[in-house]
Amino acid sequence: MSVACYGKLTKPLKENSKGMFKGLSIYEFRKQFSTTDDCLVYLFEKKWGNGYQCSKCGHNKFHKGRTKWYLRCAKCKYDESVKSNTLFHKMKLPILKAFEIMFTLSNRKKGMSTLEIARTFDVNPDTASLLRKKVQQGMFSSGKNKLSKNVHVDEFAVGGKEKGKQGRSLTSKKVKVILGCEVVKHKGKNTLGNAYAQVIKNYSAEELLPFFEEKIEKGTKIKTDKWTSYQPISKLFDIEQIKSEGGVNFKELNTLTMLIKGWLRGIHHHVSKDHMQKYLDEFFFKFNRKAHPKVSFNKLIENFMNSKPQYLLT
Repeated sequence: MSVACYGKLTKPLKENSKGMFKGLSIYEFRKQFSTTDDCLVYLFEKKWGNGYQCSKCGHNKFHKGRTKWYLRCAKCKYDESVKSNTLFHKMKLPILKAFEIMFTLSNRKKGMSTLEIARTFDVNPDTASLLRKKVQQGMFSSGKNKLSKNVHVDEFAVGGKEKGKQGRSLTSKKVKVILGCEVVKHKGKNTLGNAYAQVIKNYSAEELLPFFEEKIEKGTKIKTDKWTSYQPISKLFDIEQIKSEGGVNFKELNTLTMLIKGWLRGIHHHVSKDHMQKYLDEFFFKFNRKAHPKVSFNKLIENFMNSKPQYLLT
């Protein structure tokens, strides 16, 4: 028995003429996902659309499970639901409401606090908080698409004003972040391409280097300011160090920094260092899909289905 023919559960996703998923508007979303079964069909497609494999023994033959949303391994008899071994595992929040919250979070440009989620969707604040943590876990970068086009790099700090602390203070308690973005030409003007940010402990070359190794393609033209910690890294990467001139030579980076800080203020007045990376990942998950924002929901669902459960919703 093939998964595709099992109860004819799956239905085609919305595709364009090139066969690529183009995403949904809010009207299309509500039309396509109007019932619980619509959501479960979609998850079934994501999990087993390309074939079944038992998560216990790896066998690829199955029988009908206890309900139409389960498949039973023909070898070890393990009964697996469509939500098992995913971030949807043991989720008590109705799947239709979870889908709507996830769609909103993946498409909304402004930040959305846990309390705002709770009020907007009429859910318990604790439930909203736990789902938000799951969404953040699902909004990770695969690391496959490194920056490669005229990259600018700088650091910034997040937090309130500190008396007597200026610039790259070693004793500052602010959360320190390194930021890199592609600066590309569009209609003759510089504009922001893809970007990434990473929380750092300090501004040393040792602490900055992993960002270059993990986020930037070797051979890429990179511009930084005159900070001395970039000098050792320039032996490994093609770095041109220029004067910042008060940020004039890094306008795009400064614009992006302001966008990040404004987005964070829309979520919390304060984000701790322990949680900052998750919020940055969430921001760039959406930012790097700004040209095709509607696909964010589809990618988020895929990541949910391919990630192991951590948080339980009540």
